[in-house]
Amino acid sequence: MIRKNAVESILAERDILISARNPFVVRFFYSFTCRENLYLVMEYLNGGDLYSLLRGLGCLGEDMARTYIAELVLALEYLHSLNVIHRDLKPDNLLISRDGHIKLTDFGLSKVGLINSTDDLSGPDVSSALVGDNQPTDAEQRAHKRQQRQKQTAVGTPDYLAPEILLGMSHGPTADWWSVGVILFEILVGIPPFNAEHPQIIFDNIMNREIPWPQVPQELSSEAYDLIDKLLIENPVQRLGATGAGETMNMIQVTLPVVMRGVLLMSKSLRPPMSTMTEVRLVA
Repeated sequence: MIRKNAVESILAERDILISARNPFVVRFFYSFTCRENLYLVMEYLNGGDLYSLLRGLGCLGEDMARTYIAELVLALEYLHSLNVIHRDLKPDNLLISRDGHIKLTDFGLSKVGLINSTDDLSGPDVSSALVGDNQPTDAEQRAHKRQQRQKQTAVGTPDYLAPEILLGMSHGPTADWWSVGVILFEILVGIPPFNAEHPQIIFDNIMNREIPWPQVPQELSSEAYDLIDKLLIENPVQRLGATGAGETMNMIQVTLPVVMRGVLLMSKSLRPPMSTMTEVRLVA
């Protein structure tokens, strides 16, 4: 059961969920009201969300990242076909089902416009680089990224918003594709590409496209770099996905053919993240 205070927001979310029938969008059952509150009842997804998974692990390998992004693309392709723009894509809104697949949720901003999303924002402290004679192991890198993420707040960050939204300009589905690029970068690197301590710095980083790219191909594959780079184009007309979801799907199918075939066939081979999250809780 989900409780919201903004009536217009929850009504917009309800209207979208009523018509949504997709394996990668959270399932809506019914809504009801009491004297002071309005409630939505949706399916229970016990795998947590992508934000919590990243908070525990720091980052994910490219195989799992590609699978999650492929599923997100399929969800967006469906929503955009219904003329729905999500506008608030972020790891918090990607829930994980028991069988390991993601489901998109939280459509509160999809039809009621933007609200102030920069309150109570605090970013990670500036951390010194790992030093030493030897290269840090994967476990050390994962622990370092987990520490960075734990300094972040999950609420009220403009990290994922497209430039046209930040500028208050009219926007279309390509605003969602920008957010996909930010999420993919965060999954692979451990923090959002434009993250900073203050909202104004994040805004400046987005508008100036200040991206701390990892080394390619040592730390990030050229395929992942190319995909993120095309999703994070400032001009929405030139951004990957501007001509429709099929453009993005085609690029992912070229760079990630095995993963996409598995997703399109609703493969259940993805390891359920719940087992991973249980391990994280035990060592936290």
